[in-house]
Amino acid sequence: MVSLKLRYFRRGGEIALADLASSDPVTVFRTLKTGSVSVLLSRSPYVWWQASEWWLTPFWRARVSVSEPSSCWLRVWSGVDGGAMLDMIVEAPHHQEDVRKLGRILREAATEDKTVIITTLNRAWSEPNSTFDLFLESFHVGKGTKPLLRHLVVACLDPEAYSRCLEVHPRLCYFMKTEEIDFSDDKMFMTPDYLKMMWRRIEFLGTLLKLGYNFIFTDVDILWFRDPLPRLSKDVDFQIACDRFNGDDRDIENEVNGGFTFVQANPRTIDFYNYWYSSRLWFPDKHDQDVFNEIKGGWYIAKIGLTMRFLDTTYFGGFCEPGRDLDKVCTMHANCCVGQENKINDLREVLVDWRNYLYAAKRYDGEEMTWREPENCMKQWWWKKKKPDMLGSDYRRKTI
Repeated sequence: MVSLKLRYFRRGGEIALADLASSDPVTVFRTLKTGSVSVLLSRSPYVWWQASEWWLTPFWRARVSVSEPSSCWLRVWSGVDGGAMLDMIVEAPHHQEDVRKLGRILREAATEDKTVIITTLNRAWSEPNSTFDLFLESFHVGKGTKPLLRHLVVACLDPEAYSRCLEVHPRLCYFMKTEEIDFSDDKMFMTPDYLKMMWRRIEFLGTLLKLGYNFIFTDVDILWFRDPLPRLSKDVDFQIACDRFNGDDRDIENEVNGGFTFVQANPRTIDFYNYWYSSRLWFPDKHDQDVFNEIKGGWYIAKIGLTMRFLDTTYFGGFCEPGRDLDKVCTMHANCCVGQENKINDLREVLVDWRNYLYAAKRYDGEEMTWREPENCMKQWWWKKKKPDMLGSDYRRKTI
């Protein structure tokens, strides 16, 4: 005997599900299509189970009322001892991309192996002399980074950001429409609109993979100083930056940061992004990075065979843990910092430090220099929790 329990995430409207069948645990995670509705079969991360406990009637029907933009959650409890359970997430179509326009932009921006650099932008971050300008400036002053601008696609979250992008980075701007949500203002960390913006990003990046494009995703508050591709492996499915790196690029206990990722387009990564996006329903109050931490060591990652690496902060650093050797640094992220003004002020200082480093390198061969501390971001509470040797004179070999 099988009973259904419904959890609603939306009001109004109906979605009719087709007959579903599953005969063995190997096919537990399968995406089926019924019209425009994607039906995703998976196990809840909260429930312990073994393959021997799996049981589900071969066929069943359900008609589910849904409303909120996206989905409902069905739990199918079996009558087997131990209470084995199937969770089914029913995803209504959420956001439809303009595939024709997006495809043109991606084709123009892509490298020969179909790789693009992608960032997202809203009005608050696109204003003149703001974060976006600093981001673009870094490509111009970095070593060998200016040519990378021809591969940079900017996904804009509102009309104002799109208009500004067309002014300074024409032809490679895409308007990523999101109905009934205004993403134009600066979204404070972990507010409801911030969470929606982060998940919209994951959904969009999954679309790029389905279109067959590898991508380097970069937050717009990351400065680029060297071409990162020589430090990235094309033999790994998914690579992600770290707030703090423990020295082992295979250790899932590294503190990740989703602001910089390199992802290869293949069936494994497509499955993974579908799973990652759907997992937001299991963790409704968490953002994409926290949900990633919940699922990165889970059974499904192992099942699909996704290969994963964690990037060394020596090359891909940030305010949390900066790459101290400027002869090796590829990127610098304004992480461990809340508030756009704080980020802007400290990123400006990073650009000053970089220019001083370049000037000194031309005059004094072998001069070792590194970054000043991010003074504005250091005023925030988590900097006070840092170890003493991470700050002050012990932190720097030579002040710029």
